[in-house]
Amino acid sequence: MKRVVWLFSGQGAQYFQMGRELFAHEPVFRAAIERLDAVVRPLLGESVADEIYRERTDRFAPFRCIRHTHPAIVMVECALAELLLARGHRPDLIAGHSMGEVAAFAVAGAWRAEDVLVTVVKQGLLLEASAPAGGMLAVLGAPALFTERPDVFAGCELAGVHFARSFVIGGPPEPLAVARARLRELGVDTHELPLPHAFHVSSIDPLRIPLAATAAGLAMAPARQPVYSVGTRRRVLTPTPEHLWEATRARTDFPAAVRDLEADGPCLYVDLGPSGSFATAIKYNLPAPAASEFLPVMTPFGQERRALERLEARLAAR
Repeated sequence: MKRVVWLFSGQGAQYFQMGRELFAHEPVFRAAIERLDAVVRPLLGESVADEIYRERTDRFAPFRCIRHTHPAIVMVECALAELLLARGHRPDLIAGHSMGEVAAFAVAGAWRAEDVLVTVVKQGLLLEASAPAGGMLAVLGAPALFTERPDVFAGCELAGVHFARSFVIGGPPEPLAVARARLRELGVDTHELPLPHAFHVSSIDPLRIPLAATAAGLAMAPARQPVYSVGTRRRVLTPTPEHLWEATRARTDFPAAVRDLEADGPCLYVDLGPSGSFATAIKYNLPAPAASEFLPVMTPFGQERRALERLEARLAAR
C-alpha cells in the first residue's frame, strides 16, 4: 500500500480567493479559517480572511502584502488539513517547504496553530519593516543556465531548483528586471512570484536573529510524527527557532527532496498548498516509470470540492 504524504507549500503559492469553494461550502474549513483569523485580527487590526475572500475587481491581481500572505498561507493550509482530518483521513508522513513547514508542524501537533500564527504575524511585520526590497523569479530553463550565464544573472542568487527545467532566483528589483529581460531575449520564459522580498538568499541574513526572536516563548512539543523538511532535507520531530530560520534561508532542492521521499517506497502525495506547486515539483521529479501518484486539492482555477471528491475516492481505493 502506498504511503500517504501530505505536502505543505510556502510563499509564492498564494493568491486571492484561494480555497474559495471550501470557504463557501465546507463548514469545517470555514470554521477553521474564522477561528485562526480571530487570532490574527487583533495583531494586525484587520481581518486576513476578509483580505483573502472579499470580492474584488481583479481577483488575479498579485497577492503580495507580506503581513497578509504570511498568516494566510498557514491559515488556509491548516484549515484544509482540519477538513481532511474531520473526514477521517490521516497522513503517513508530512512534508513542508519554507512557510509550509509552519503549517506542517502545526498539523503534526508540534505547536498549536493559534500560537504559531502569532509568531508568523510578527515575522511578516518584521519583514515588511526591515527586509530589503526584492523579489523572486521562476525560470523555465535548465538550472545549469544560472552558472553558465553569470552575465544574465548578475546581482541575483539561486534560491532553489524545482526540476530539470525549472529553477528560482532571488534578488533586488533591478537585477531581477535585467535578468528577466535578458532571459526573454534568449527565449527563456519566466514567472514573477508575488513577493515583495527575496527568500532563501543572503539578503535576509541580517534578519536571522530578530526573526528567531519572534519565536521566543513559542511552546514546542514533539510532533505526533516527524515532518520532512524540504529546506534541510531532514525529518524533524521537535522544531526549534533555528530550524525555522533554516527553512526560510536554505536553498531549495526539490529533486533531492523527492529522492528522499521516494526512498522508502511509492507514495500518494496530497498537496494541501494553495496552488498545487508542490505536487508539480513531485510530478516532474519522479523517475519514469513511477508507482507514486500526486493529487492537488486547491489550484487557482477553483473546483476544490471536485478535487476533494477525487482525492477521497482515491484514498478509499487504497
